[in-house]
Amino acid sequence: MLRIHTRFAAGALAIFIFAGGAPWASAAGAKPSGYRTAYFAATTPGSWSRYAVTTEGKTESTYTYRRLADEDGRAQVELRADFTAGQFEGTWSTTRYVLARSFRLEDDAISYARHCESLSMLSDKMTEPMDLPAESLPNIVETGIDYAASVRFAGTANVAGRDCDHYTYHYVTKGQNPTTFDGELWMNAAIPFGIVRESASIQSKLGPPSSYSMTLAAVGQDAVAPARETAKHRRSEGAMSLLDAYNKGLVGLEVRVDPDSHHGERLFIVAVNKSEAPLHLTVPGESMSFEAGAPLDSLDVHVEKALKLDIGVGEKSREILVDQEGNRRVTDGKFTLVIYEGEPLFAGSVTSGPSKEP
Repeated sequence: MLRIHTRFAAGALAIFIFAGGAPWASAAGAKPSGYRTAYFAATTPGSWSRYAVTTEGKTESTYTYRRLADEDGRAQVELRADFTAGQFEGTWSTTRYVLARSFRLEDDAISYARHCESLSMLSDKMTEPMDLPAESLPNIVETGIDYAASVRFAGTANVAGRDCDHYTYHYVTKGQNPTTFDGELWMNAAIPFGIVRESASIQSKLGPPSSYSMTLAAVGQDAVAPARETAKHRRSEGAMSLLDAYNKGLVGLEVRVDPDSHHGERLFIVAVNKSEAPLHLTVPGESMSFEAGAPLDSLDVHVEKALKLDIGVGEKSREILVDQEGNRRVTDGKFTLVIYEGEPLFAGSVTSGPSKEP
């Protein structure tokens, strides 16, 4: 299963991914791969399983896996991490995965990350959920383990008072920085998400070996909350300026240099609604300064004529042509900006330099 902790800093996004692993059965004694029974019939909307998680020998958090109501025919999984000890004690975060319409959780609920089509995050320090930038999503999908194709039956055991089937698995991710997962699973078909216990070791070139285990602590079934309402049913936000909406993290900005302008004199900006309600924004005919982080520090622009933008949930505005101002500017390329936990997050590929050419 996939666990994500996020820490944002000005101009940078760090995603730390942990997944299962412990010694794999040797090839000589390996059984055929694949599940020997259907373990995920209990993973119905509203069902959840909670685990005590021990990382590097320290028990400092609980993870709760919950299947949410389907959204537009797509299954949704929520992972909540609550830190119960250590330097992050008292903090929490949730990650919501919206899965491909073709994927059935009943077939392999613990491989959900491989089928993720959008992902949003919320923490105790945030007021609004934030969507993971689309360019980062392939990293999540790439790191997800294909459990159904990797597990090998290793016997039976009683774990945490439950009769379990015991599996081992070995999986190596694809991509530029492959990570090796060696793991063990103890599974019971009556448990949402099927897992009673998992132990794991992880090996990657990006860092030292690590290990963790998680053991079932509780299961439950909640009343199924309705899926997130469609835009036409959500309460609209009152009118506010584009700059205020950006500073509150309600919109992100997609910016590209006008290829017909000289030295980045003009930009095209698109506002992206990242809130849970339609937005009615005003863009005054004046100068605006958006916090941007490195390499710009701020994006300074001037709009010649005031205008209004009405943006539905998850939708984008039309392109706005602006003049770029400030002591430092983007002269080529395109990028995105968003405020997360009060800090600007810059992503893109650009050329930047002083406002005046030498």
